Amino acid sequence: MRDSPKFYNPDAIFIVFAPDGDVAGVCYGRAFGHEQNDPSNGRPKKVVDSPGVVPELRHLGLQRPLTLTTMRWLRQNVGAGPMELWSYGDQEETVAIYTKLGFVLTPNRHLIEYKFALSG
Repeated sequence: MRDSPKFYNPDAIFIVFAPDGDVAGVCYGRAFGHEQNDPSNGRPKKVVDSPGVVPELRHLGLQRPLTLTTMRWLRQNVGAGPMELWSYGDQEETVAIYTKLGFVLTPNRHLIEYKFALSG
């Protein structure tokens, strides 16, 4: 199955909690198998999937560390190389966070997708 994750475990789900204990944000780290590999390097496709913070807490700047935590986990557990970020939001502030992290916007039919290559 094209979209079935090869590497999708509970350790790759990152949750940020608000001071009152409610969930403030969530992000998933995913890696897909051979059917979606980049033929030039043979590595799994690594994805920072849907980093999001509830609107009323976005002013706290949680989106960036949430995204960076997921990126670090993918690099340490799946390996270095190209990485994508899938986001369902295209607000200017959100896009700015991702581009400052090195992702490049690549419009897709169903979502906003960003591509980023980690060296090493």
